[in-house]
Amino acid sequence: MTSDKANQSRENLKKLLRENPNIAKAFRETLDEMRKPENVEKMAQELTQGIDAINAIYKSRKGLK
Repeated sequence: MTSDKANQSRENLKKLLRENPNIAKAFRETLDEMRKPENVEKMAQELTQGIDAINAIYKSRKGLK
């Protein structure tokens, strides 16, 4: 159930990577780096901190109303 826009974006990315080997290499290296367990854990912690900050803002504003 992928949307047409998502499919079009995917095809555009594939085309870009085929036409630009240096970008494709950098893209692959970035994905490989992101998959390392220590980086996954770091990203999860950063997301948790962001969500906690949003919740704190929401709670403080909810109290003002």
